[in-house]
Amino acid sequence: MDNFRTELTLSKGTSIDHLQRILTAGSCFADNLGNKLKDMKFPCMVNPFGVVYSPVAMHENLLLA
Repeated sequence: MDNFRTELTLSKGTSIDHLQRILTAGSCFADNLGNKLKDMKFPCMVNPFGVVYSPVAMHENLLLA
């Protein structure tokens, strides 16, 4: 029988702590994730350019910042 899914082996990721500053930028997902981090008292800047879906627009915003 064919396998109709891709199985991944994940390595242990890097964790964050409250001493690190965090920037979330991009879509509404970035808004939601950033606000959850702020609710948990992480120093987080959430979508300072507003919601942006285009990678080109995101690149231009970061260059101008």
